[in-house]
Amino acid sequence: MSIRDLVPSLWQEKGNGRRESLMPIETLKEEMDQLFDNFYPLSGRPFQRRWADRKISSIALADIGETEKAFEVTMDLPGFDEKDIDITYADNQLTVEGKKEDTREEDGREYHRLERSCGSFRRSFYLPVDVLEDKMNAVFKKGVLKITLPKSPEAQKAQKKIAIKTA
Repeated sequence: MSIRDLVPSLWQEKGNGRRESLMPIETLKEEMDQLFDNFYPLSGRPFQRRWADRKISSIALADIGETEKAFEVTMDLPGFDEKDIDITYADNQLTVEGKKEDTREEDGREYHRLERSCGSFRRSFYLPVDVLEDKMNAVFKKGVLKITLPKSPEAQKAQKKIAIKTA
């Protein structure tokens, strides 16, 4: 093992950098946990996170897309059931909330590593134009939530393309 192996990879170049740019402290914490796990492999794991300390907010990341006719919000929510997710819309604001219960049983088992998370999240997104509330729909399939919010006819007409001229 070289000293380079001990340096947290947060300081090295990583793929697209998406997670690091959104949650650098959480990424650093995870990498420090891994570092200490290497130093204390089976000694009670003094630096290991307890399940209650885990945050589920990092799971509720969203992509928001827009076409001429609609907005589309896609969220990865692995381990959730559709009954555990609530979606509301009011005053041009879409809110998605979810709660994931702890499924571990207290059977005297000693855990060496706890990486699965439980808890709740709440995300709100402001939409800049009116949508057709009666035409909104949401589909939850294989842990991916996809919400489609069709724009009102007035909002569709309000969009104007601006031509770019060369100087």
